[in-house]
Amino acid sequence: MHVTQVLDHYTDVLNAIHTADWQSPTAPPSLTSDGDAALIRDGFGGDSRAGVLARLRDAHTALVNAACAEPSDWCRRQAPVTYSGSSEPYPTSPADVVGWVRDHYTEHTQQTADLVSDWATR
Repeated sequence: MHVTQVLDHYTDVLNAIHTADWQSPTAPPSLTSDGDAALIRDGFGGDSRAGVLARLRDAHTALVNAACAEPSDWCRRQAPVTYSGSSEPYPTSPADVVGWVRDHYTEHTQQTADLVSDWATR
């Protein structure tokens, strides 16, 4: 759920850039619905796994589509995006967003490996 939310948020950021035609977009806040908060807090059973994974796949596809919405030579073009909690814009390009998501995946991949290693030693 957490990774899906990150993908949704960054898709929203890219969509805001496109909607503002790269002219001072404001990133929408990243909100967690009550239902998603419950899934994050309480987890989910095997009967919900297919739906949760489908949401993750859909969120990934939406991010890819948003990142590819502009000509490829614009991939590194930055827009002055103002994020929630900041009054100053932060230069943001589709390449930046993809890099942040990649870094996020890497962080969670390592955390998962650490959890499995810890579990295996118990």
